Amino acid sequence: MRAMAVLAMVATALSVGMSFAHVLEMPVKLLYEPRLYAAVNSTLYYGFGTAGAAIVVASVLLTTAWAGMAWRRRLAGWRWGLAAAALMWIGLGTWRAIVQPVNAEVYAVWIQHVDPQQATAATWQSPPPAVVETWRRLNRRWEYGHATVFAINLLGFVALALAATAGRRSPPAM
Repeated sequence: MRAMAVLAMVATALSVGMSFAHVLEMPVKLLYEPRLYAAVNSTLYYGFGTAGAAIVVASVLLTTAWAGMAWRRRLAGWRWGLAAAALMWIGLGTWRAIVQPVNAEVYAVWIQHVDPQQATAATWQSPPPAVVETWRRLNRRWEYGHATVFAINLLGFVALALAATAGRRSPPAM
């Protein structure tokens, strides 16, 4: 049980950290001219989509598993655990509804101009005008979507921390 809580907290902390990185970058990135913004976003986030995706999924699943275990054992923090799991699922759903469609649209425009199998680092650093325009049109949705996910995931992490540190068992029902 303790190991599951630690794994859930580590995965969730890493997930929150990735979202927080987006929030920290946002004020400066929103000042970039569109071509620079498109080049940065087309090159910087590969690790977020690979290892980062695995971390986010792990945080949701581990938090949900821990919350289920806490509920079955009626640990003192089980309600916080369920709240944490719900918030992590909401964060993932929010990312899926707001951020992922932007990623998909930008990628669809990219592959109209570039064969991803033949692309080099230099290719991604020089986005074609259609990609620049797509990012110009969607950058605020992408940035504020990440900020929203951060707020939700941070609340999920706090709820998970409260759950994991709440004590042993809930008092018996009267």
